[in-house]
Amino acid sequence: MVQPIQPMVHDVRGVLRFRRNNAVRYMLDNGRVSINDLDMVPGLSSEDWIQFYQLIGYSPVGLDQLPHVSGEVVLGQIDAPLPQQPVIIDKNNQAVFHGNGIVKHLFKFGCFDFQTLLDDPCVTQEDKGQLYQLLGYSLQEVADLHILTDAEMLAADKDAAALRKQQREEFENWRRHQSRKGYEWDPVEEEPIPEMV
Repeated sequence: MVQPIQPMVHDVRGVLRFRRNNAVRYMLDNGRVSINDLDMVPGLSSEDWIQFYQLIGYSPVGLDQLPHVSGEVVLGQIDAPLPQQPVIIDKNNQAVFHGNGIVKHLFKFGCFDFQTLLDDPCVTQEDKGQLYQLLGYSLQEVADLHILTDAEMLAADKDAAALRKQQREEFENWRRHQSRKGYEWDPVEEEPIPEMV
């Protein structure tokens, strides 16, 4: 799944960079997992790596030369708000934010105090909101934390509703297709059962 693009900012020297998320940077700087350790973790997608490099504030110059980055690097808008992670429906039929595998690994194995991270004055409310999304929290969990604005939560709820509608339509199309093949749907068994002739 394609990850959203971080907005661009000019640093103190005037260099154009991806806007870093201070919570993610804190985990990298204060945890026991280095970027070299992350390089050894199997199964992390190129999309997660590209987003991770953006989250820690890389300059777009040379980003395409870094390990695990393939394809053209797309620049974000200058001084735009942080992007919202895509919403997915998990295996428990719960609406969750699509997380970033690298950030989840840093969080799980970093061995740092999470409350200290949240209390760090450099970590903004916006950074915290994005962090919870990157960790794959459910919409309900994020709503309970009151970390996102009402507009951000409304957008996430709309995405979840659209996904559920799409799932229902795909299921109904599948069911109609199965009916045309002579199968009858038995909701108790939840498997197509051939019709007896």
